Amino acid sequence: MSYKSEILLTKKQISSIFLFHFPKEKVVTIQEFSQSFINPVYNIILNNSQEYFLKISNPHWPNKQKRELFAMELAKQKTSVPIPEVYFSSFDKSMIPFDYMIQEKIPGVELRETISSSIVSEKELLNIIEKLGVYLGELHSIKFDFFGDFTQVDSINSSLEGSKEDKFWNNQFLDWRSCFKAFCIDNLNWVDTSSFPEYRKKIVSKIEDYSEKVINVESACFVHSDIQPSNILIDKDKIAGIIDFEWSFAGSASFEFALVLAGLYFSSFPSLEHSNLFSSFSERSTEVIKKCFTRGYQTTFQGLISEEPEDLTNFIWLLFMIGSWDWSIKSLTTDEVQEQEKNIHNLFKQLIE
Repeated sequence: MSYKSEILLTKKQISSIFLFHFPKEKVVTIQEFSQSFINPVYNIILNNSQEYFLKISNPHWPNKQKRELFAMELAKQKTSVPIPEVYFSSFDKSMIPFDYMIQEKIPGVELRETISSSIVSEKELLNIIEKLGVYLGELHSIKFDFFGDFTQVDSINSSLEGSKEDKFWNNQFLDWRSCFKAFCIDNLNWVDTSSFPEYRKKIVSKIEDYSEKVINVESACFVHSDIQPSNILIDKDKIAGIIDFEWSFAGSASFEFALVLAGLYFSSFPSLEHSNLFSSFSERSTEVIKKCFTRGYQTTFQGLISEEPEDLTNFIWLLFMIGSWDWSIKSLTTDEVQEQEKNIHNLFKQLIE
């Protein structure tokens, strides 16, 4: 299993990729984008001053790039969501032993950076949140007749039995409840199946409980599943781009609606650290954010949004943090590791014990 720092590329290899796709140009600058969590991403500047992102697909998820390309193309066809152009993509591994794509570099900064540096006014921030609701409603208006992965499907499962119970990616499901259960188990075992062993059995039992509570009557829609302030790019006080469609699937509108709101409330969902939405703007509250976001959402999505269990988003955070523990600690300081460990213990006690 390859963490991004173990996916080694030389500058010569990267230059060769661009020489192949842009034979009349020369690479001037290669800089790794450190904020990327699972994929090596490089900011490339050519001698014609054009900038691109080179995204290397982590081989731990062999179909991830195909899924992202499918999702981006579908969203471009069906919505007005600003999405970066993909100029080239490769799966043949002839130049490097990994799939890769060359994307447009959209001008702008991450929403979380915009908030933390207070470079937008209160009114501009609320306009951004309302427009985000508009875009999410457009995505949720794309319908499917199944739940789960929409590319590279192995089977369609009406229930999760036997060896299928830990299979989310590459599978489709006849109902949201079954899909949700597989999604949760996948998050718990995302890259790490052994951390916090004393918690895992109880967490699996809690997944069963939540699976019974989630609303099971919705039709499937397009779910980005990773819309958070780090994946929303802002330029000139407007949303310039929404990125990272690699975890998109056919899922529940209500479920993602709750997750996106959680992403706005916190600095980077999943996280327990509150964002500067509240410290930067004195009168902000979760209700103001939700009202603004919902107003935009309802202009483009005509379906009903059901209230999810109040602590569901915290439970998803717990699954993700335990399931990604081996990789998360690689990029944290000793103090940060201890703080995250404390958060996990406290949240486990709050949700399960």
